[in-house]
Amino acid sequence: MRPSVAQHSIPEKLLAMLQSPTESGNGPFRQADAALIERINHAIAEGNGDIRDGFDQRVQVPIEGGIVSGNQLYPVRNRTLCLVAGDAIQIR
Repeated sequence: MRPSVAQHSIPEKLLAMLQSPTESGNGPFRQADAALIERINHAIAEGNGDIRDGFDQRVQVPIEGGIVSGNQLYPVRNRTLCLVAGDAIQIR
């Protein structure tokens, strides 16, 4: 059983301190809501290649949560937030 998205909340104080590692990230970070995580994981499971990372590689591993800046989602995997620009998932 996968952990719920709520278990991977990032405290608001921390979100306010973070800055996007890329120029295309704009605005403050916000929590990715459960609907977005579910939509991304569903597309990953379909395997059609619609979900791409910053390296333009197909994302193949489901995510547990994430934070959003602009059109990029920085994923939580294995209970760890990844702020590597190349691992950011492009969202529409």
